[in-house]
Amino acid sequence: MTTEKSEALSRKLPDWAVKQNPMNSKMSVINPMAVIDRFNEVFGVGAWNFHTEFISMHDAKMGAKDAFHATSKSVVIVPSEGIHLEQFGGSTNMDRGDALKGSATDALTKIAGYLGVGSTIYKNLGNVDAPKPPMTIDEACAKLAESTTVEQLETVYKSLPASVKTENVIAKAKEVKANILEAITK
Repeated sequence: MTTEKSEALSRKLPDWAVKQNPMNSKMSVINPMAVIDRFNEVFGVGAWNFHTEFISMHDAKMGAKDAFHATSKSVVIVPSEGIHLEQFGGSTNMDRGDALKGSATDALTKIAGYLGVGSTIYKNLGNVDAPKPPMTIDEACAKLAESTTVEQLETVYKSLPASVKTENVIAKAKEVKANILEAITK
C-alpha cells in the first residue's frame, strides 16, 4: 500500500464518528459508517469487500432486561492491495437483528484499526491525525532526485532529517549535483 493511502486511512475521523462507549465510559466506539466512508475514499467504491459469517446467537442480559448476544467472524478484502484481514466481533442488544449487525460492525471497526483507521483513538491519543512515520532513505533519495538546480538540491538536502543523511543519501546528492552541472554545461 502506498504511503499516501496509509496516511489517508489514518487521518482524523469526523467528529460525529467517535462516541463514548455506552457500556464502558473509559472506551470510545467508532461509527461503522465512518469506516465505510474512509474505505470508499481510499480504496474506491466497490473496490473492497466485507463478508460476515455469524457464529453464534444466545440469550443474554442487558442489565435486568432480556437481550441477545451475537458473535461473528468478518473479513475485509481489498484485492488491489493484497489485503485479506479477518476478525471476530460481538454485540449484545435487545433486538436480535441489531445484535447480529453489531457483531459484524464490531469486527469491521477492529479490522479498520489494523489498517490505521482510528488508530490514534485506540492508542489513547484522541481523534487526531496519526503522526507521520519517519522519512526513509529511499524517500530522501527520491526527494533529492526531483531537484533541478543546485540551489534547490542544497535546500532539499538541508531540510532532510539527520537520521537519513547516510552515505547512500550523500552519494545520491552528489550524483544529482553532477547531473545538474553536466546539464548546465552542455
